[in-house]
Amino acid sequence: TGKVNEVYYCSNLYGDDEKSGAEALQNTISEIFDMDIQYWVHVNWGALMQLVDGVGGITVTLDEDIEDDWTGTYIKAGEPVTLDGWHAVALARARHGTAAGDFTRGASQQKILAALQKKIMEGGVDLGTVLKLVDVIGDNVRMNFSLDELKSVFYLAKDTSMDSVRQIPLVDYINGIYYLST
Repeated sequence: TGKVNEVYYCSNLYGDDEKSGAEALQNTISEIFDMDIQYWVHVNWGALMQLVDGVGGITVTLDEDIEDDWTGTYIKAGEPVTLDGWHAVALARARHGTAAGDFTRGASQQKILAALQKKIMEGGVDLGTVLKLVDVIGDNVRMNFSLDELKSVFYLAKDTSMDSVRQIPLVDYINGIYYLST
């Protein structure tokens, strides 16, 4: 019982069984939304820090001010800001001091991923750096994709702009719109 984000923690034997935690969360989300959730990916926060530092930092522009005392993240909307790995993780975790809380955090995470993709795809890194990034991913990412499925994901992702990916919140706290009620 409780929050859905507790399912992973409670089911992974306190950090000893990532796969069981991920599968429990997959099953719970499938049940809640009456959808067949087929895949899961678990990324260690350390990977994000290493990836951002590995490409020499990223630049993001937020749509909402963030003044999060918990993470020490203070960023004004509309102003490009360059982040190193530590600050990218802080932004990815920031949800306090925002109008939409967790929804703002999700939007920030999306912007971080878009900035990483842009830096890599626009030739902002050399082959040696790419190989180091592959090692970071291998050490810090767990998923239930087969190798063939993963190849398909990369094939599709290379032609997909993160700018075209949209987060669709069920509640718009900023404008007071509720698409879902309990």
